[in-house]
Amino acid sequence: MIRSARIIFSLFLIPVAVHAQGKPQAGQVQGMVTDAVSRSPLAGAAVSVMGAGLGGITGADGKYRIENIPAGAYNIRFTMIGYKTLVRTNVTVSPGRIAELSISLEEEPIALESVTVAAEESYFQKDPEAEVSGRTIDAEE
Repeated sequence: MIRSARIIFSLFLIPVAVHAQGKPQAGQVQGMVTDAVSRSPLAGAAVSVMGAGLGGITGADGKYRIENIPAGAYNIRFTMIGYKTLVRTNVTVSPGRIAELSISLEEEPIALESVTVAAEESYFQKDPEAEVSGRTIDAEE
């Protein structure tokens, strides 16, 4: 009886173990994005794992976490309006582990085309005979 229970139990564990080994393991990348000069956290910076189709946005505290990244080496891109894009190359993601990647972005002013404002005829037409202002002054004043 005990022997048959062991055999049944072993037969049950073999498919579970094979399934667990065949399932691709994934890791995570997390960290913080800050301003290079002030070191303050940058909220709303885009973080993307190039080649994996995964990414996220930093929170109000500048922190991000990207989960379920298949194991391998990736380039991680950080972008935000008003800052230079930064790419960290060969970031290794290991199964079941967290890769810590905190960076600072440098400001990059946005160049816009100049805008010229020109006035046409006035919306309100002036009466050339109208007094600009009028006041009567007597001798006592």
